Amino acid sequence: MEVYREVSVSKFRRVITGAIILISLCGCAATGELFKPGEGLPGLSSLYIYRENSWTGSAFAWDIKLDGEKVAELRRGGYFYSAIPAGRHTISALVSRGLALGLTTEPDRSYYVAVRSESIFLGVVIIHKFRIEPVPESLALYELQDMRLQKTLKTE
Repeated sequence: MEVYREVSVSKFRRVITGAIILISLCGCAATGELFKPGEGLPGLSSLYIYRENSWTGSAFAWDIKLDGEKVAELRRGGYFYSAIPAGRHTISALVSRGLALGLTTEPDRSYYVAVRSESIFLGVVIIHKFRIEPVPESLALYELQDMRLQKTLKTE
């Protein structure tokens, strides 16, 4: 006589969900130097773009473009810094769909932009939301303190 052990569906879901979360949290985290303010250049704007440390979408890096040119691949917990000319700019993040933000900068000022994600659990359905938004300096400096600098991509 063979005895089979039944595993409830809810226990199975918890185990699978836990495994997915663990894999997501362990993979694709940012590496690099811990945050330190960039050196501003006279007449230019300082731009920080960062990706919060969330498990949603953490299995891959997100392409970040500045005025249509790819400048970084942000991993969870990572940030990008650049001194840019003052004026109108478009920042975009390629996630599940493209996100874009228009930003007008002034010389000798710092600007902070966050790429955020969240998951909403509705029973058996999970909805993922992504957004890109400007962030006030005080909040950005708090959120950036544990983030790591991502390598700037060289353009040809």
